[in-house]
Amino acid sequence: MKATIDAAGRLVIRAEIRRQAAIQSGMPPEARWTDSRIEIAPSDAAVQLVRHGRLLVGVPEDGVEHLGPEAVDETRQAVAEERASVTSSPVEP
Repeated sequence: MKATIDAAGRLVIRAEIRRQAAIQSGMPPEARWTDSRIEIAPSDAAVQLVRHGRLLVGVPEDGVEHLGPEAVDETRQAVAEERASVTSSPVEP
């Protein structure tokens, strides 16, 4: 994907790539220089450890969308389909 950098040094990334990477408007992404390339990734959510009985549970500090059963099922199905397509693809020598 070709990107544009404006005079202020801002990088414009196409909406489809932002959607796939889960980067939303206003979210500060992480940027790194690694092996002669720039890597941009969604930043990790800040969490606070809260004790629930004997367990420590990470609770997001900022408003994070709740993952309900439907979202979990959709993700599991997508991962299963992706794995099935990878294992059924012919291996090139």
